[in-house]
Amino acid sequence: MPLWSGIQKIGMLSYSIYLIHEPLLNTYILVGNWLIPAQYRQDYMPFLIVLVTWLPVFLIALFWHQLIELPAIAIGKRLSEKPVSHRVAKPTASGIFARHRWMMFGAFILLLSGTLLIGAKLTPLSPESSNNLAWSLATNFDPKSRDGVRAVKLAEDACQRTSFEKTMLVGTLAAAYAEAGRFENAVATAQMACALAVTHGETNLLSRNQELLQLYQNRQPYHEPAR
Repeated sequence: MPLWSGIQKIGMLSYSIYLIHEPLLNTYILVGNWLIPAQYRQDYMPFLIVLVTWLPVFLIALFWHQLIELPAIAIGKRLSEKPVSHRVAKPTASGIFARHRWMMFGAFILLLSGTLLIGAKLTPLSPESSNNLAWSLATNFDPKSRDGVRAVKLAEDACQRTSFEKTMLVGTLAAAYAEAGRFENAVATAQMACALAVTHGETNLLSRNQELLQLYQNRQPYHEPAR
């Protein structure tokens, strides 16, 4: 049966997969994190990185099995048996074709992996995801995790893509300005957030932004309490 045959082949590669998967997964994750800045990471990124990593894992495991394990097993058998003939088997045309076929398949997988990673790098975050990251960078209780300049860029991008019509996003931009030391901008933006809250009937956001506005008027950024 084709399914059972496929399972048997995967089983034959299991030791190679065991040896290769962890270092290769770690390498791909490091490369993926390096290629894709945090502001461009979508919620599906971890799954995507694992997906494009496991394809080469199977491919390299196949090469490892064919080029190292099987020859080593053959050498072990020859050493344990009495020699019968000194003739060397010549590679057949079908064997050469199979090897070239797997090389072509490997090149395709690597090209696909690179294309997916580059596409992920060029895909911007949604406005909501940019807003969440900007808020964390502006208000995190840990100073080492804050970056006002980067928070401003993310929050400005989120507001521009929503035409400055979402109260929560505009409020985040005000907090980012305050963290970056741009208190005049923070005050003006917080006032805009309050006006939007009034327009949209968002009483909770209005109260929250009024509290934050007082901080910015006193030239103080807002930081969340330590957890």
